[in-house]
Amino acid sequence: MKLDYKTSIVSSTIYNVVMKLVGPVMPVGESHTDEERLKNLRLLTDVVDRLLFEVSSVATCSTRHEHSIKKAGKFAVDVLKDTRDAIEDSI
Repeated sequence: MKLDYKTSIVSSTIYNVVMKLVGPVMPVGESHTDEERLKNLRLLTDVVDRLLFEVSSVATCSTRHEHSIKKAGKFAVDVLKDTRDAIEDSI
């Protein structure tokens, strides 16, 4: 989904702040470091889960009659479908 420039900058900033707070998640093959990164990954996935819950809550509005509510719901459905497709492609 294409974002306008300002929204893209805000999104990038939020991502950078979250990753700074969470810390690195990619394992490197050193037991002590990888244990810490696994903790970070668990934290990151908890945040992702909470964000996806918010999106899925909005997706339930996709059949509402009010135009603006329906529009947000359909957008959320599209986001969830794109997320599902990305997950399927990576596993």
